Amino acid sequence: VALSPDGSLAVTEHSPLEVRVFDSSGQHRVTIGRDGEGPGEFVGAPKIRFLGPDTLLAWDPSQFRLTWFSMDGRVIRELALATQVNESSTGQNFVTGWWDLLPDGSVLAPDWINTRSLYVLGTNPPSVQRIASLRGYFFPLVSGIKVGSLRLTTPFRASTAYAAGGAGTIWVSDSTRWSVSAISPDGSLKEEFHI
Repeated sequence: VALSPDGSLAVTEHSPLEVRVFDSSGQHRVTIGRDGEGPGEFVGAPKIRFLGPDTLLAWDPSQFRLTWFSMDGRVIRELALATQVNESSTGQNFVTGWWDLLPDGSVLAPDWINTRSLYVLGTNPPSVQRIASLRGYFFPLVSGIKVGSLRLTTPFRASTAYAAGGAGTIWVSDSTRWSVSAISPDGSLKEEFHI
C-alpha cells in the first residue's frame, strides 16, 4: 500500500498481479501493470511508492526491476538492477524479499549471507553503496526456516530490522546493542537511540 501526496491510495494485488490506484474519495482511478515479464508487467508482487502525485514507482523483486508509471498507467521508465547487482565487485548476495524503496526511488537491499551489510542501490546514476553492518539475524527465527539455500537453525538470536522512512531516513535496529539508528542514504549516522 502507498499513499500519494494528493490523497490517492495504491494497493498491490497478488492475484492477478497488478496495482490498483484509488483517488482520495475511494473511487478506482487506474489499474497499473499485469502478470508477465514484459514492460510494465510483474512476475512477483511489487513493492510500491509514490514519487509525487503523478508518478508511482514499482519494484518487482522477482525481476530485479524498477518501473516508473504515470497516473494514466503508462510506463515512464524501467531500470533492471540485475546487471548493476551482478556486476558489483564487492560480492553481495542480496535476499530480494526484504528490499524496500526510498523516497528518491533508490532501493534499500540487505546482504545477510556474504557481507552482512545493508546497501542502497541508486538509480540515477546506477550505483551500489554499503551503508550499515547487519548484526545477528534480520528477525527472530524459528528453528529450521530456510531462505534460499541457506538454512538458519538458531532460534531467537540477535536480530536486526530496518525500514525506509520519510525524507530518505533509513532506520536500523540492533538488538545486540539495544539501539535504533537513523542513517541517511549516503551511510552517515543522523541519530542513534539506545533503548
